[in-house]
Amino acid sequence: MLAASLGPVAAQNEPRIIKVLAMGKASSTPTLTAWPTAEPSTDPTIIATRAFGEVTGAVIMRYMRIYFPRTYDQLPAYEFIFLAQVDMSFISTQQARWIYDALVKK
Repeated sequence: MLAASLGPVAAQNEPRIIKVLAMGKASSTPTLTAWPTAEPSTDPTIIATRAFGEVTGAVIMRYMRIYFPRTYDQLPAYEFIFLAQVDMSFISTQQARWIYDALVKK
């Protein structure tokens, strides 16, 4: 599991909504889905990236196409990235580079 912040920490007296990108085996990792959806201070995008049950490889590829940022410039809009049991075969080399760059270069 990897959780990383992409943005600066806000002052404690400034409430705001934090954009979260969460990817992994959503059905068997309750934290992946429960925390961001229950926490009112988050705006989560959750992408299943491991085949399990009814979530097939074709479904995952569709989720990645629809929900993963289409350009690198869109990725830093997410202030927090949460990866749990991710099957990297569903993440392209370019997408993996974007995640790396967003974490390292910020």
